[in-house]
Amino acid sequence: MGDPGRRSAHSPEQFEHRGAREDPATGRVAALAAGDRRWENPWGGASGGRVPLMAVPAEEVGSGEERLGKLLEISTAIIAHLDKPSLYDAIFEALGRAVPFDRGSLTVLDQNKESLNVRAIFDPSESEPVPKSERRFPRRESHLARLYDEKRAVVRRDLQAEHRVGLEDRLLERGIRSYVAVPLLRRREAFGSVEVGSRLPDRYSDAETGFLEEVARQVALAVENTLAHEELAARRSRLEQENSHLQEEITTEHKFGAILGESEAIKGVRRAIESVARTRSNVVVSGETGTGKELVARTLHTLSPRKRKPLIKVNCGTMPAELFEREFFGYARGTFIGALRDHAGRFELADKGTLFLDEVGEIPPDMQSKLVEVLQAGKCARLGEERKRPVDLRVVATTNRDLKQEVAAGRVRQDLYEQINVFSIELAPLRRLGGDISVLAAYYLQEAAETLKRTCPALTEPGERQLLAYDWPGNVRELQSIVERAVITYRSGPLIFDLPAVTVQEEPDPDAPAAPTHSGGLMVRLKQMLGKTT
Repeated sequence: MGDPGRRSAHSPEQFEHRGAREDPATGRVAALAAGDRRWENPWGGASGGRVPLMAVPAEEVGSGEERLGKLLEISTAIIAHLDKPSLYDAIFEALGRAVPFDRGSLTVLDQNKESLNVRAIFDPSESEPVPKSERRFPRRESHLARLYDEKRAVVRRDLQAEHRVGLEDRLLERGIRSYVAVPLLRRREAFGSVEVGSRLPDRYSDAETGFLEEVARQVALAVENTLAHEELAARRSRLEQENSHLQEEITTEHKFGAILGESEAIKGVRRAIESVARTRSNVVVSGETGTGKELVARTLHTLSPRKRKPLIKVNCGTMPAELFEREFFGYARGTFIGALRDHAGRFELADKGTLFLDEVGEIPPDMQSKLVEVLQAGKCARLGEERKRPVDLRVVATTNRDLKQEVAAGRVRQDLYEQINVFSIELAPLRRLGGDISVLAAYYLQEAAETLKRTCPALTEPGERQLLAYDWPGNVRELQSIVERAVITYRSGPLIFDLPAVTVQEEPDPDAPAAPTHSGGLMVRLKQMLGKTT
């Protein structure tokens, strides 16, 4: 029942409800007539069947031996369930066999202890699911506020005749005249409640109230087990996701070398990294495809105070538009078909770490506004949930576009640009780095030889001239691939690269170092640089 004005999240469809009645043959009161019941729930799936809900008379409930028997029966029926839908189904089915009710509910106090979550509602008169917006309500506005404050049962004999509080007006509108709500206790604190209501006034005796309090102890254990199981499953899922991202980080880091070079462009990049890495400021790294933007992004994370937390990468350029929201925010089990378990989103996984947005300009406009909202508020909610989780994010974004032009063209939101572009680092194309090309080639030669378990061939002057004459449209990434291919095909003699015979289309940076005159001098310089960057 929880919020008496709410429709059922566990609503039976096509259920014939005849109200409470007395069986003249047995003296029992039928809380709900036997019939076909299908129970919809917010986690997906359905449970159903023919469930005769016959209540035991008050005097029978109160008898000692019968009372213990009923408690054992209820405990046995519910204690083994670990998933929410089957547990809640079992709870109400067991209660219906012992205490008459026309409407039942189970609520759980939220972590902030200020809101109540309606976890389950049983009401055969409701045919529509409870809207998500109505499954949570402030504790102080509820008729259950006193239950949570005083940690004891609340009994209302006749709502029509008595002064009503909280949401009891809406309960009366549903036809409920009397109800009993009992707390679910954990270490003497109420963390939830079970409530049953009747269309008859003064329906619940003191004996039945006492019996429900005893039942609530068993229900509390079962609900606690389910919540603990749910939390463990969520932690396991998060650890699996974090492990996957960490494995990706390890694999990716092995593909990159140090930020090598002596040109002013490379020195400027190193100075910029040293300036901003230890701050919490958001950074945009821009440059042509293949210039090493990801290496810079990972270096910023590695040198930051957040290095012990995950760096969570989002490939914005390859992600389908319809997946952005669920990947960023995550989702609760049952939110959509195929959501078989809770799933933490990238925001949540990157909490206290770094959110790496690769090709940030590819994020769809509607998702850009939601990203801005999360960055400003520092909170996000999974799809299918209302609870907002705090997230502490540092964003490092990369792009091969001019984001100012993208803003002017309306493809990137101005507020997103301002949020992420606190500090910017621009990477020069490889063709402008002059002699640094030879240094990088020597590094990748050594790396490829170690990976392929081959003898490292020497980089000769003819080979260096080839490298310096080429335009490098694919930048460092292309250099790495061409060097690796040369090592694979090398047999003997001078090392020759498989490059088109083209000349550079752009003059190298005048401040870039000249190419070394022989491979021995090049290797000395390379070792010196590696010593500086480790």
